[in-house]
Amino acid sequence: MSRTARHAAPTWFVVLVVLTSAASTGSVSASGFSESERSSEPTRDDDLDRRVAVMVDEGLAFLAGQQNDDRSFSAVRGEDVIQAPLAVTALSALAFMANGSTLGRGAYQQQVRTAIEYLLDHQIDLELDGAPPGPLGKDGVPLVPGYFKVESDSTSRTHGHGYATLAIAEAYGTLAPDPRLGDAAESKMRQDQARMKVALQRAVLLIESSQSDKGGWFYQPGDNLDEGSVTITMIQALRAARDVGIDVNKTVIDAAVEYVRKSQRPGDGGFKYQITGVESVTYALTAAAISTLNASGDYDSTVIDLGLEFMKRNDPVFEPHAHYLEDQKFPWYARLYAAQAYYAHRDRKLWERWFPLLVEDLGGRRNDKGSFNDDQYGQVYATATACLMLQIDYQYLPIFQR
Repeated sequence: MSRTARHAAPTWFVVLVVLTSAASTGSVSASGFSESERSSEPTRDDDLDRRVAVMVDEGLAFLAGQQNDDRSFSAVRGEDVIQAPLAVTALSALAFMANGSTLGRGAYQQQVRTAIEYLLDHQIDLELDGAPPGPLGKDGVPLVPGYFKVESDSTSRTHGHGYATLAIAEAYGTLAPDPRLGDAAESKMRQDQARMKVALQRAVLLIESSQSDKGGWFYQPGDNLDEGSVTITMIQALRAARDVGIDVNKTVIDAAVEYVRKSQRPGDGGFKYQITGVESVTYALTAAAISTLNASGDYDSTVIDLGLEFMKRNDPVFEPHAHYLEDQKFPWYARLYAAQAYYAHRDRKLWERWFPLLVEDLGGRRNDKGSFNDDQYGQVYATATACLMLQIDYQYLPIFQR
């Protein structure tokens, strides 16, 4: 049975999903490819499906056991300062939702609900110079509602806001009554829906109000600076919010997409850290840019083709022993967006060749607890991200649908 068939979305889920999925079957050998095999038609291998299922099941079980008492997930547990709880909680919620769990259904519904509630409880009004007219803060600066922020978290910043907005939008788009509540299920669902809708509207306003003059975003709202990795998270957050019916300013999206396009370096197809200033081109940013342009509706332009060629030349999954770019110090970020870029590509063979190699690659980063290792941000972050990319073909998350 294929990954897609085994995890086919139930009717209640399909009705709630905004985008229409083109489900696929097919897979390939779990072993590596010779040059001749890489150019041949892929064949099914049920062993790959089994390996993926085990990795996902054990990874999510590990992840579920790592939730903190305050409902967050974080990069480091048990220390005085918990790293990146905002971003890691959002990514963990997405990993559980990618398995089919929602606020009211599924094996990990409790983890999804508490994680989403944690995010909702950490949305604040932010003083922002240049904000639209509205309520004023204590310093007389206009307040913009909707910034997701945890006071102890100096790591997530606007990346965290983007991921939190994305996670809440995906949860909002898959709402269904919680059968455990009996007659109160419908009422509770409407309450959840109303709260998440307001939160998303506020989060979108924050994003729109903090866009730079060039069309991107930076590490703190209102800096009027920009860089590629934050811009990617903001565009995907806006896309997810719009897909569940939240009004998003089209001018903001158009300017952001143009920013990403302008970030491509002429000649080699790679994408830069910034459109001006730092001339830093990375595989990770290129993967993120391609997946984001796909999300905006661009699947087969020259920009996409050049970017994918750059990715394939510098991909440590395709070419693990080749010399590749120094940005591989962010392996999880890079692979998460590469998975989205390859999966959305019009040539399905590209995904079918890459995914078994990814499974092999992730197998080497996995420990005996079923979690995945990352020296910089720890096992919880790595496991959430690994489970996300391993489940992309399950097609539960609207943001992943082709």
